[in-house]
Amino acid sequence: TLALRITSPGGNRGWEDFKELKWGNKSVLPSKDFSGIGGEVRLIGVDNQYIDDLFVKNLLPANGNHIDVQLALMNTARTDVPGEYRISIVEPKSGDVLFSENFACILQPGRNLLSRQMVVKNASQWSAESPKMYECRVTLETTGSSDEINQPFGFRVFEIREVDGKHDFFLNGKRIRFRSAVDWGIYAFNGLFPSPEVAKRSVEAVKKVGHNSLNFHRRMGDIPIFENADTLGIYLYEEPGSFHSGGQSYNIDTSRFMRGQMYEWLKRMVIRDRNHPSLMIYSMANEDMEWTNAR
Repeated sequence: TLALRITSPGGNRGWEDFKELKWGNKSVLPSKDFSGIGGEVRLIGVDNQYIDDLFVKNLLPANGNHIDVQLALMNTARTDVPGEYRISIVEPKSGDVLFSENFACILQPGRNLLSRQMVVKNASQWSAESPKMYECRVTLETTGSSDEINQPFGFRVFEIREVDGKHDFFLNGKRIRFRSAVDWGIYAFNGLFPSPEVAKRSVEAVKKVGHNSLNFHRRMGDIPIFENADTLGIYLYEEPGSFHSGGQSYNIDTSRFMRGQMYEWLKRMVIRDRNHPSLMIYSMANEDMEWTNAR
């Protein structure tokens, strides 16, 4: 039996995240006052050794197609287990393999962090004008266990450089400017999350009005928006929401529970969304007036 409890601690105030909330004797971060499961839920069965996480990190220089494939491999056994994993970079539409190599490994009990750097010479760069996507495919084989993961990503390097005393944004070595709309996270039909059709229409609307980017305002973005931004080509800006540490109506520096809640939000946001090439900027807070210890 799997039981889920969904709670809105603030009751029915509306859409706002400015006022500190009490839940029993705890101060909690405020958020929308309508709740639910806003996306897919999966239960995944695994072997004793499995792939827990995959991050494809783009490295300098711009246009160098230099990536660092970072893996978290789990071993639930109590002893070391020898194994082998393969990393392949694939063009998903044609199936062309641009890179593939096998690596031996010894998995210690628990979580094993592995990293492999490579240059994929024939790959194209990702940008809003040319949103070229690839897949990083990883397979893991040990005695009696196997696993695989396919992670979409794009080759792109985003930088902030100082030129003539001014700081500008650069993507793949070229200066860019963001022309952005704002996504407040309230959608048709259910109010809580976008269907794939609504997400695609949102991204297409950004492009039709002549913008090239979208800001998730005081909230984490929704996965269907990321997927359409990656493939249709717009830039994204994301913040967790509810993070006020100075000059606002509450301060998470005063609450150990709220600080822990916010750090967890930030960690989950980064890990969930870091492989999307459309995501350019993370922001921790909206319109805070001070820089504090928590920030």
